[in-house]
Amino acid sequence: MDQRRRRGQPLSPPLRVVEKRPAGPPFPGGDYILDSPDVEIICGSGTKIVWAKGEPLLIVGPQGVGKTTVKQQLALARAGLQDSVLGFPVEPDSRCILYVAADRPTQARRSLARMISEEDRTVLNERLEIWPGPLPFDLASRKGAEAFGEFLREGRWGTVFIDALKDVTSQLSPDDAGLAINHAFQLAMALDVQLCIGHHQRKAQGDNSRPNRLDDVHGNANITRGCGSVILLWGNAGDREVELRHLKPVMDIVGPLRIVHDHAKGTSRAANTTLDVIDVVLKNAELGATLIDVAIALYNSNQDADLARARRRLEKLVKEGILTYEPGAAGGRRGGALRSGRWRLVEPE
Repeated sequence: MDQRRRRGQPLSPPLRVVEKRPAGPPFPGGDYILDSPDVEIICGSGTKIVWAKGEPLLIVGPQGVGKTTVKQQLALARAGLQDSVLGFPVEPDSRCILYVAADRPTQARRSLARMISEEDRTVLNERLEIWPGPLPFDLASRKGAEAFGEFLREGRWGTVFIDALKDVTSQLSPDDAGLAINHAFQLAMALDVQLCIGHHQRKAQGDNSRPNRLDDVHGNANITRGCGSVILLWGNAGDREVELRHLKPVMDIVGPLRIVHDHAKGTSRAANTTLDVIDVVLKNAELGATLIDVAIALYNSNQDADLARARRRLEKLVKEGILTYEPGAAGGRRGGALRSGRWRLVEPE
């Protein structure tokens, strides 16, 4: 090993600094990496982060599952009128909030009206601005993305909500459109403007009756690549209860959660997630639920990582005396006894 390297010295002489570098990018590598703060959470706690600063949040799902409702709850929380959304604390933004109601603005207005009262008028006038209808540029073009950056630079907003992506873009699928939309997102991040965008999944088809994966988000893959967190709300239009899946996590995966909407009041809450496992066991009460039953129901997957997650949740309930476990037949690939084992609810005495 080179002696200079062993002593922690550089292998080549340091660059000679001719003049002092102005504050701003590019930054010295060591300072930027080692002095950077931990993840700054907008919505979430610990490692369960729904939305992080500097990482756009994309909320996707089919029609009528509450995407607008949840975005509006987040907007009000960022304006300081709510402490939390879906049980997760939300950090308020000291700057103004912009809500782009590009999709059916009159319906968006009615939806927001459920959530506020006359007492909130002064705060809302100071902290929240509404842009009804589409933006005056197309995010699907490079020129439009640059115009979006100028739009944000001239505004006073710290957080921008876009409802919805399809209404501020003319195209979603071509590579050029996806790259331009991604560029628009990154320009917002460079200006320290946080983004929350509503979007939708591809339509169900014969070979994909449940389009509920990251790859099923409609449009070019660069759209999701430009986001730090992608949340899916899944259910049927108008359902009181829908499912939340974290398709792209910031750190640890959030959920899956059962979300209960109160349509009259415009409120939403996360139900007890332990019931998700119990629901699966109850549905398979006659024979008992297998590990694969639970993994597919909770995570829509029987890959090893998701089987391991399901096993940990089942074993926790066994330790708590809620479930019993009966091993299956040994042998086979990838843990035959465990995979063919059965979990059942403990019978009351």
